[in-house]
Amino acid sequence: FIIAPQKVATGTDWIKIELADMTFVYKMPATLKDGTPLTQLESGKQLTLMLNLKKSPAGDPEVVLSGYQISGWSNENEINGELNLDEVSTLNDLEAAIANATSTDPDNPTRIVLGSNITITSSIDLKDAGTKARSGAATRYIEIDGNGKCLNAVGNNEGIFRIYENYSLTLKNIRLEGEKAPCIYLETGAAILESGTTLTLKSGYNTNLAAVNVAEGSITLKEGATVTSQSDSRYALFCGSDLAELHLEGGTVSGRIGLSWPSITVGKALPDGFNGQLYIILAANNGELIQAAAGYTLTEADRSKFTIVSVSDIQGNDVTSESS
Repeated sequence: FIIAPQKVATGTDWIKIELADMTFVYKMPATLKDGTPLTQLESGKQLTLMLNLKKSPAGDPEVVLSGYQISGWSNENEINGELNLDEVSTLNDLEAAIANATSTDPDNPTRIVLGSNITITSSIDLKDAGTKARSGAATRYIEIDGNGKCLNAVGNNEGIFRIYENYSLTLKNIRLEGEKAPCIYLETGAAILESGTTLTLKSGYNTNLAAVNVAEGSITLKEGATVTSQSDSRYALFCGSDLAELHLEGGTVSGRIGLSWPSITVGKALPDGFNGQLYIILAANNGELIQAAAGYTLTEADRSKFTIVSVSDIQGNDVTSESS
């Protein structure tokens, strides 16, 4: 926006942001980046503002302005600032934020930002209290920006997220670490892993576990996302029915992929670090194991990143040699 040259006073209201029924105000900062007092907006200069709005999930927190940086005045000046509300830093706050999520708009999900690493002592269930699903209800969309932090469930027998019908969870810039249960269990619903997201299932005695276990619903790996099993006897991903879908859009899988139904769709070239070891249980109406998404052509380079380790029939009999 364009404003007239004018004198300014530190601490006066400058920019107003309205979000739902709340209003946040960015106040005039006191100094330039080099410490020079900011007393006026000069003629013929351009100022670029970069503001982050971080919304607290509970209560009515006070707006806190922190970490602004102002470059010296030139043809292109910048302010890096934050309208910084309380970030989610405890398991209770994270559960409350998810429980209070109301957005049904996939383009404008309820956004949650982590402020610290959190130890997960029991699974976080994305569902209405006392119900498995909200039949006929609109899907709720939730996005968690991990801010580089970690959700750690090592030692927890329940895992981290359990997602049910009518919920879609997007994760970005976050690490999930599990040991005794999946990092994500999709009963139904959807999970989308975006850039900077890493899911790791650590080594353990239970060989039937997966970092991501999809009973029904869909899991999507975007470019820059990684799912790994640290054990050769555990799964990175397991899709357990004809209603389970794995969408690969540039993300990386390292370790076993268990399939009980053809369910892999590739929508973008698989990265060099992709190493999918397929363990296949053939369902009654077998189809193409790996398919191209609409608008993408599956290449031999993509196919070469999958290795069929074993194939069994629906009764569990090993038929690997017959399928080689």
